[in-house]
Amino acid sequence: MLGIRFLVLPVILTVVCHAHRVTRMVQSVAVSGMFVCGQRPAVGVLIKLFEFDGNLRNAFSSEFVDSTGYLKVPNHDDVLNETHTDHEGRFFVHGTALEVGQIEPIVKVYHDCLHSGLPGKRKIHFIVPPHFTNYGTHAEKVLDLGIFNLEAILP
Repeated sequence: MLGIRFLVLPVILTVVCHAHRVTRMVQSVAVSGMFVCGQRPAVGVLIKLFEFDGNLRNAFSSEFVDSTGYLKVPNHDDVLNETHTDHEGRFFVHGTALEVGQIEPIVKVYHDCLHSGLPGKRKIHFIVPPHFTNYGTHAEKVLDLGIFNLEAILP
């Protein structure tokens, strides 16, 4: 009986002492904006917030870009959250991730503006700057993308 107490006590102390490290690894991010297609609101556009598990500084090398020029997000990335634009084309998406290092969030937008009749969706992405992420379960800053016209052709 005494041996079990000596075994359990160090385990409990270890968990308590390192619990703050786990809470320090929870990071949050939030992004908002409005999408239009020409003069009309882009309604029902899918927005996904990813945590990129690669190196964003090298993300635009040919290794990470597909034949159409879009950023390839490897399968091991975490989808933090997703949403759709409302009847005015507005959206707000937020998410949290448990990462040891700083999270590298990417917003991917799937739409069919200027793409009607063609299979699939057009895709664009926005890399969230590091100063829009913070430790904790609530995003302290929101990256506002403003009003973005999805008719734009991006490289």
